[in-house]
Amino acid sequence: MKVDRNIDLKWGKGEDEDKKEASLNIYIQVLNLFDALNVIDVFSATGNPDDDGFLEAAEWQNLISSSIDEQAYRDLYLAKLESNPDNYALPRRIRLGIQLNF
Repeated sequence: MKVDRNIDLKWGKGEDEDKKEASLNIYIQVLNLFDALNVIDVFSATGNPDDDGFLEAAEWQNLISSSIDEQAYRDLYLAKLESNPDNYALPRRIRLGIQLNF
């Protein structure tokens, strides 16, 4: 969404014909207005953007269960996956701007 306002500017001495003109545009732009969680990529093993299948894969169960605290290992691994935003589009962004055209 973008909302803007144009302001015509004139300056200089003399008649209207001798004055210089410019246009000032002030705007606010909101990208991803509704802050939707847009998926742009998924893991090939599961087809999910936030689960790579490691914790459920049979070949890694011995490694996971031999850790000092299995539940802590699982929780930290899930936290690592959730903190990686690469599979999602950018969140809401708000831009304020001024554009001078002369």
